This record gives sequence, C-alpha cells and structure tokens, in this order.
Amino acid sequence: MRDLIAFSTRLPVRGGDVVRAAEQNFLYPVLAVLISVLVAAVSFPSFLLRPEIASLLTLLFLYATTGLMHLDGLADFFDGLLAGGSVERKVRAMKDESVGAAGVFAVFVVLLAEFVAFSSLGASISNATSRTAAFFSFFAALLVAEASAKLGMTTCIFAGRFVKKAAPPAVAPGLGALFVAKLTPQKYAGSVTVSAAIATSLLPLCGGKAFLILLGAPVAILVARAAAKNFGGVSGDVMGATNEIARACTLMAWLFA
Repeated sequence: MRDLIAFSTRLPVRGGDVVRAAEQNFLYPVLAVLISVLVAAVSFPSFLLRPEIASLLTLLFLYATTGLMHLDGLADFFDGLLAGGSVERKVRAMKDESVGAAGVFAVFVVLLAEFVAFSSLGASISNATSRTAAFFSFFAALLVAEASAKLGMTTCIFAGRFVKKAAPPAVAPGLGALFVAKLTPQKYAGSVTVSAAIATSLLPLCGGKAFLILLGAPVAILVARAAAKNFGGVSGDVMGATNEIARACTLMAWLFA
C-alpha cells in the first residue's frame, strides 16, 4: 500500500516500486478513503469562511495530497486528442512536454467544475444546523467523488485489455501497458467490490447518492475507447485524465442528483 500511495502522489519511486504499484492498482478505491479523510479533516474548518474561499482551499488541499500528476495527464490527453493528423502525430502531441491550448482549456474546465461543486457544498454547510452532520455530509461527497475517480482509473486500465483498437498500438510500450498487464479480471472484480462496499457504507450519510461512486466506470470506458481510437491504447496520461474527468463528473452529478 505504501508503494501505491507513493506512486499516486508522484513521490520519487524506484522501478521496482512502480511494478508493485501496478500490481496493487486494484486498491485505488481504498486510497480514495485515505485521501478523503485527509482533505476533509484539513479543509472543513475553512468552510467557516466564505464558501468560495473554502472551495479554493479545498482544491489546494486536494491537489497537495494527490499531486498534479493526473492533472498533467489530463492536459496531455486533450492535447493529443484534439491534435489533427495521424495517430503518430496525436501521440507526439500527447507526449510533448509543453502544454497546448486544448490541455489548458481541459484543466480549466475540470478545476472550474470542482470549484463550483465545492462552493455549492460550502453554501450547504454554512446553512447547516449541525456542524457534525455538515462535516460528514462534506466527507461523503468528497469520498464519493474520489472513489469514483479511482474506480474510473482502474476501469480505464482494465478496459485497455478489451477496447477495440482502431489504430496501431502506438502507446502500447510503457507505463500504461504495465498497469494493463498487471490488472487481472479477479483484481478488477475486487476493485468493483471494494467500491460497492464503500458506497454501501455511505448510505446512512448520503442515501442513494453514494452509488455515484460507480459513475467512474462508464466515464472510464468512454475515455478508454477514445484513447484506443486516437492513440492505439491506454497510457499513463489516459489513466490520469480518467481520474480527473471522473471526479469532476461525479461532483457535478452530486449537485444535480
């Protein structure tokens, strides 16, 4: 588990640690619990301030905890996705160290969606009569979104085995291929089971909204299909993009549920 946390937060790891992190990728939903506990405990007091300030601080705490690796993957994914030309050109655009307009816009939209969601939660907390109940409601929303993101990432990795590749496997070698190879059907089933268990445990706090955790799976399938069509497979950037898109989609779904 230590190796998984180190990898997911972009701490320096040795080559062997990356392999162990790939072997443990089915535990991503468990990692979501740890992230949510930390972020909720640190950021909740800020909701005594204005909701907008609390929302900004929550975002800062969230990315201070998880790192910017997945956000960087989101930018690279959209730079490649919206690049014109052949598969090879799209892959080069995705791997380019500089960030293009498509990547900047994707990051802006995701962060804006999360900011709006946290601001709305902050307004609800300000109007709550019980601070304890408000904290657990905030924690539930945060955990549902983060667990959805992690289930989404695991689903994206697993979908890398099956999505129809409309292009040559231009991104097959590398980090994505390692994670795809290490995630067996049994491990993926375990990840889904853990996610469902987390959702069930949250039912007393947020009712049926808890099962928005499962929203990460269909989001991941769509991202994996787009990756297969445009890049020929699932890469580390695709995994990171799935994490960010699934979290933002789940937070917005929470507001409309």
